[in-house]
Amino acid sequence: AAKETVCTMFERAASILSEKGLPNDAFQMQFVVYRDYDCKSEGILQSSSWETKPIAAMGGGDYEDAIEVGLWYAVQESE
Repeated sequence: AAKETVCTMFERAASILSEKGLPNDAFQMQFVVYRDYDCKSEGILQSSSWETKPIAAMGGGDYEDAIEVGLWYAVQESE
């Protein structure tokens, strides 16, 4: 369901941008995931580049998640 929602968001954004005469790639999204504590430290937080097309992300759901690392990253990006 999440992957379909992301695809829908990109499709809608492209449609609106096209209607306004703007390039389709003017809408970008970055995906950031926090992984389980059983991951190595370099894999606990992963982020994509800023994307103009939907991407697939896999994994998660088998151990306690490191949500505070994901929230820390979001705060760093917003500053």
